[in-house]
Amino acid sequence: FLLTKLRDVPILNSDAYKLLHYTSQPEADFKKLEEMIRDNAGLCSQFLRVANSSLFYRPTKVDTITQALVKLGFLYVRQILIYNFYNSVLNLFRAQKEVIEHAKGCATISEFVCKNAVNSPDEWAKIRLGGLMHDIGSQALAFFFPEQYEKVLHESKGKTTPLYLSEIVVFGTEHQAVGRILAQKWNFPEYLSTIIGDHHYLFQGKWNGLTLPVYCADNFLNQKAMLPFVPFDSQLSAYFAKFGKEIPWKNVPEEFSNALLVKPEIDLIEDKS
Repeated sequence: FLLTKLRDVPILNSDAYKLLHYTSQPEADFKKLEEMIRDNAGLCSQFLRVANSSLFYRPTKVDTITQALVKLGFLYVRQILIYNFYNSVLNLFRAQKEVIEHAKGCATISEFVCKNAVNSPDEWAKIRLGGLMHDIGSQALAFFFPEQYEKVLHESKGKTTPLYLSEIVVFGTEHQAVGRILAQKWNFPEYLSTIIGDHHYLFQGKWNGLTLPVYCADNFLNQKAMLPFVPFDSQLSAYFAKFGKEIPWKNVPEEFSNALLVKPEIDLIEDKS
């Protein structure tokens, strides 16, 4: 029954999804992409805004969509399209404000961890997006089965049992598996499907360079909200060790909390308040 529900989730008829699908094709090129987006004022504005941000410093201003696309490259174009598609998903699942705030907080802390470990804007962007979308499976379960999901929340409240274990008791599956199904159905990149589908278990070791920051951020935020969490010190240490480094902070909770106070220059997720 659950799989039937998930199969019925629409491939949203949005420009962002159509463009996301196009940019995943080997024959994709900027000329065709520009033709596809030039009448979408919202997307054009976002591409120009990001291309002219401090993330992509250049001495002259980017004035045209062609310049913006070339400056951003397909990786960042796809990132922006996924952000837009995620906004559609949030609307579809009627995500509540606290759910969105958790997702944005996880994205912020995950990226903060990554920036202190490796100088790679590509990695930062991937990890930020993974942090943002890691709980999409929870959002789907809560939308399709609100009464049962309330039972999950009740089962977990005041206990140390992780939420995903309570989901297994109630549904016979958990949000990582559900999220992976959706990510694959929606043609997300492999790295993003893996973060969504493995951010608690950390089974797929080759992707842990992307998944570990999300794991740490997620558990920190759950601890901060007095929800079930798993201590993450050893995993945070393992992440920095991958780059031959030690954890650079004496007080990790304080540093993570401070990171949440920094307003991002570019925030493409709609405010639902």
